[in-house]
Amino acid sequence: MGIRVGCRPVQQLKAKDCFWFPPPPNHVLLYCDGASSGNPGQAGGGIICRNESCEVLGTLSVGLGFCYPPWGMEWAVSESFRNVWVRSDSRSAIQAFPSNRVPWVVESRWKALLASSMLVTFSHCFREVNFSADCLAKKGGSHLLLGGS
Repeated sequence: MGIRVGCRPVQQLKAKDCFWFPPPPNHVLLYCDGASSGNPGQAGGGIICRNESCEVLGTLSVGLGFCYPPWGMEWAVSESFRNVWVRSDSRSAIQAFPSNRVPWVVESRWKALLASSMLVTFSHCFREVNFSADCLAKKGGSHLLLGGS
C-alpha cells in the first residue's frame, strides 16, 4: 500500500524553492511529523528514515494519545544509529530539543537520549518536503480514533 497524497489549498501564492538533501555518510535522516484530531485530541506521529543513499530504512506510524515523546530518536537508538539528522516542519520542536526546553512529560526520556552516544542534528524543512511523515502521523492518530492498538 503506497502513501496517497492529495491536493490541498495553499496559504501562500508565492512559489518557494524546496530542496531535499540526503544525509552525510554514516548518518541517518529522520523526517518526522505529528498530527492531532483536535487541541487537545488524539495524536499520531510518523517518521521516514533514510540513509546517505536515499534508501528508506524504515517507516513508523504511531498513535500517541495525548503526548508527544521523542519516539523517532528512541527508535534510532534502538536500531544502533548513532549519527541522526532530524528534520521537521515544526519550528517549535526543532528549537525546543536542542535548547533542552522540552515539555515536562518527555523530559526524562530526552535526558536518557542525551546520555546515549547518539549525535543529533536538527533542522527545519517546509511542510511540502515533509509530506510522507505527515501522512504517517495522520494515519497513526486516526488509528487510535478507530479503536486500533
